[in-house]
Amino acid sequence: MFRAALCVAWLAAAASPAAAQAVPAPTVAAFSLGELDAGVGTTEALLVYQREGQPLSPEIGPFRLVVPTDKRAARWVRNLVRLSVSD
Repeated sequence: MFRAALCVAWLAAAASPAAAQAVPAPTVAAFSLGELDAGVGTTEALLVYQREGQPLSPEIGPFRLVVPTDKRAARWVRNLVRLSVSD
């Protein structure tokens, strides 16, 4: 059986020592291949680097994962630093 998953890790770069203490541990948002395959599921996952034609602000970017089809923004990721696809 073939299984695949898209995993996204979030890690913010701290701007100061005080901010470094406030940065949480990396968060992972996981997706199954079935939900991302348009022939099977209806999930849309967008890798965003601009908003209204401008680069994302440092608080959000440089990359953000947006999942507009989720009812809640639980898998939306700010300050995306790593994207991996595994089987």
